[in-house]
Amino acid sequence: MGGSNSVLVIQKQLFFSNMNPQASRLLISFLQVESYEFLNEFEVECLKNKEAIKACLVEPSMEETEISFKWWDMRKNSIYVVTTSVFPKSSQLRKS
Repeated sequence: MGGSNSVLVIQKQLFFSNMNPQASRLLISFLQVESYEFLNEFEVECLKNKEAIKACLVEPSMEETEISFKWWDMRKNSIYVVTTSVFPKSSQLRKS
């Protein structure tokens, strides 16, 4: 996580499935991504090889949380998957 450029990737409305402690994941459809220039070539190759990469989530409070970032190929489109155990614990992240 030695990156220096912050990039807005998505602003997403959260639902119960995002805040469920048993799931602890946030699904991001490729169609929802605002900018695809947040990954370098090495990171793209890692994701294509089904490897997770560590990243930093900046919450509305500007608190930083370490996350695991993955790429899942689905039937109709691909999605990014953010996993961490802290989504339900955060006081700033709430479902709609």
